[in-house]
Amino acid sequence: MKGSRRRPSPALIVAIVALVVACAGTAIAANLITSSEIKNGTIKKQDLSAKLKKSLKGKRGPQGPPGEQGPPGPSGLSGGTIPSGTTVTGGWGGRYIAALAGTQTNSYLLTYSFPLPAPVRLTDAQVQFGAGTASPVGDADPACSGSVAAPTAPAGMVCIYSNDGARDNSTLTGFKLSAAQANTDADAHGFTVRMINVNTPGTMRAEGTWAYTAP
Repeated sequence: MKGSRRRPSPALIVAIVALVVACAGTAIAANLITSSEIKNGTIKKQDLSAKLKKSLKGKRGPQGPPGEQGPPGPSGLSGGTIPSGTTVTGGWGGRYIAALAGTQTNSYLLTYSFPLPAPVRLTDAQVQFGAGTASPVGDADPACSGSVAAPTAPAGMVCIYSNDGARDNSTLTGFKLSAAQANTDADAHGFTVRMINVNTPGTMRAEGTWAYTAP
């Protein structure tokens, strides 16, 4: 009869397990890298744990004093001329009641200024009423094809549009600013609308919009 094997005692099993753990711990300890073995400046942020990264972040400091106020920049409406290709628009108009009695024809000049000077002085031929202006009108130009609601102008021209529905007893003509003088620097700054009563003195009214495009 074969002899039976004896099972190891619990004490022996515990001793063996302890020996294995001790050996494994020694091997792990032998592979650990200490700080003395790390070259300064070689550890990167991604090598750190999230907890350590958080601990390295300090609190926000107090806000610094505000910087000095710089000088104001130039205004868009100061200096220079209207840029080439830019269209500027505006309104115009006037109403005159109980003009001089009798048969005298009354003439009124309305002057209008640009926000900046035009790059080129205007001439009378460059200040025209819209093509659809009802007569009597001194200078309706086909090139002025806009409207009161949407004033437009070709390059180098002022186009004036009349609200004919509100117009009363007036003949309209456009001129450069210094209409009765030779061409001067003033003619780069605006234009003139002349209103003349059509038939009899009395109420005279006209109004509308204008457009100018710099060449």
